[in-house]
Amino acid sequence: MPKPKHSPHDSCPICNGLYKSLTTKLPPHLAKSGQFQFLTNCSLLTTVIYLTLSVFGLAPLWLYNLSSNLEFNVIVSYWSMALIFPQMVGEAEVDRNLFMDLQVHAFPYLYLIIDSQPSLGLFNSSMLTCLYVLIYWFYFEWECGKHLNDGVSGYPYPFLKGKNLVSRFWCMFIFAFIGCLNWFVLNLRRLM
Repeated sequence: MPKPKHSPHDSCPICNGLYKSLTTKLPPHLAKSGQFQFLTNCSLLTTVIYLTLSVFGLAPLWLYNLSSNLEFNVIVSYWSMALIFPQMVGEAEVDRNLFMDLQVHAFPYLYLIIDSQPSLGLFNSSMLTCLYVLIYWFYFEWECGKHLNDGVSGYPYPFLKGKNLVSRFWCMFIFAFIGCLNWFVLNLRRLM
């Protein structure tokens, strides 16, 4: 019996999570805007870039802080909504896989918090996070917006359905704010 083929990402749960997330077939209303309409995938890609650079000792401190803040937002936002208001993050026709959820919504942050790198100052950390989320917001507004009139496509998260531009901006502001709160977690960790 032939052995199953393994790819390099199989040994890294975070890389495997990114691979599976990027190769998952999207439902018709999300297909045209692609995998990077999801903040989780953008955050995870940033984290994988940080991890890859850190293997070679080339990861800048700002990238650790940015990845950590983004993954803090993902773990707090996703699990809060998934456990309390599951209809806000997933639709009925989407199959949920707990291990994959952990790979993309928990393991990255857990690894980063254990990695225990120093924190930037609050201002720099917050500005990086807010700038990243703002660029993400522009990207998904542009990417999703160009397909909205096809009668099928929509926004990446159920809680954005029926919201106007200003409401979607405030949702992204909340995500950025949650990410910025990680600065306090990183600094509390250093006191322990």
